[in-house]
Amino acid sequence: AKNAFSRVVALDDEKGEAWNNLAAVHLHLRNHKEALGALEYAVKHKRKNWKVWENYLTTALHLREMAKAYKGLEHVIELRQ
Repeated sequence: AKNAFSRVVALDDEKGEAWNNLAAVHLHLRNHKEALGALEYAVKHKRKNWKVWENYLTTALHLREMAKAYKGLEHVIELRQ
C-alpha cells in the first residue's frame, strides 16, 4: 500500500486523499515522522477536511510537536463548528 500511494503522490502531488492514505500507512507501520510529513501535504490540499486535520493533530501530539498540534486543533475546532 505504501508503494501504491507513494506512486500516486509522485504522479500528482495535489492528491490530498492520497497523502492522507500514505500517512495512514506510515502510522500503521509506526513511522510517525513520515506520517506527519505526509499529513502536512494532505492538509495543504484538503484544508476543509476536519478528519485530515484530526489525523494531523493526533500525529503531532504523538511526536510532541506542540505548535503543529495547536495548529491542527485550531482547524479541527473551526471546521467542526
